[in-house]
Amino acid sequence: MFVEIAPLDTIFCRDGRSFGVNEAHAVDSIFPPPPSVMFGAMRGGIFVTQNFAALGRNKMDPGWPKWFGDTESAGDLFQKGPLPVVDGQIMFPMPLDGYVKSGKNGEYTISTFRIIKNNSSTSSLDLEHLLIPPEGKKLPKSTNIMWISASSLTRYLNSEEEISLELNKDIYPQDELWTPELRTNVGINPETNAGKDAILFSLKHVRMNSKRNARLLCKWGSNDSTSLQILKDIITDTQGSLAVAGERRCGSVATSDLRWPDASINTITPDKEGYVSFRIYIATPAYFDGGWRPESDSNKECIIKSSAGNVKATLLTAAVGKPFYLGGYDIHKRQQRPARGFVPAGSVYHFKAKADQLEKIIKLNGQVIGDNDFLRAQGFGLCLLGNPISNSQE
Repeated sequence: MFVEIAPLDTIFCRDGRSFGVNEAHAVDSIFPPPPSVMFGAMRGGIFVTQNFAALGRNKMDPGWPKWFGDTESAGDLFQKGPLPVVDGQIMFPMPLDGYVKSGKNGEYTISTFRIIKNNSSTSSLDLEHLLIPPEGKKLPKSTNIMWISASSLTRYLNSEEEISLELNKDIYPQDELWTPELRTNVGINPETNAGKDAILFSLKHVRMNSKRNARLLCKWGSNDSTSLQILKDIITDTQGSLAVAGERRCGSVATSDLRWPDASINTITPDKEGYVSFRIYIATPAYFDGGWRPESDSNKECIIKSSAGNVKATLLTAAVGKPFYLGGYDIHKRQQRPARGFVPAGSVYHFKAKADQLEKIIKLNGQVIGDNDFLRAQGFGLCLLGNPISNSQE
């Protein structure tokens, strides 16, 4: 079940930096919210409509349904997303293995990086290949964060040719999707209701662009029929509203006709040696035990884990951004969760696998991948499948 969530006002989802007295006095906001935030909003909707507040805090209480999960398990529930929607289009972070060039009158082009053979004099990474900008080009300096539409991203992932993009149609600057709003607050003394001395702080909220009908798209689901029906009823039971992220900010929720883009796998075919090459684009932050790459087996093959089945593949090369760190709060243990590093959205992996896994590879499109079952159930690691770059230079 795909749902669109539109914040009724600003939304606040703080980052993981320490905040308090004698620490930072300004809090930044993460947007789009991490998948865990939207999973929490979904479970929060169930919690309210089913009056779970009347149950004890002990997760072993017989009144708690097993499908609801706990602080270490998602139970039978799962969530995918979120991704922003603008002008009726799903928007994705720009793929990091793409070279974007701006032209005149809002015209842009995007082309894939070239693949070259790796050797010890080029890089110390234990990968077979490296990605470099198109011939004669240098790495561009990022001046504005751009987002690409689902249809344009699909064209890019399925083509080796340079494709044209139109501003505010195929790609959008981030400030067309949402804008930050700083809020200044003061700490309150609970005994006097007066402001506390030296407790002045600012919070960065985010306001989605209502003129472009901006909202967040998620996919809600459950492997349990009872909880699946509850999810379907949440929209009417809560009169179309849901608490999202910090400060119990409300958003309207409604079912959506939008879907993740389909994969075109016309060139993902076995070669003469019995292998298939493919790309995986990461749409939401992903977690791997190995840091920036999936966990490997004894043969140094990566194990791409998903609910659709595991795929063993050799990592040829990758375009990976700066790690995204996220912690959170464990309600059951009443303590902060340790911060973990996630692969940022927009990262792209180039793999090679044995041809007998082709069916499993095709099923990866629209799945969530990663080395942690609970994080995958929350929506971390949503991926799309792309064709390989066949004109690699050796």
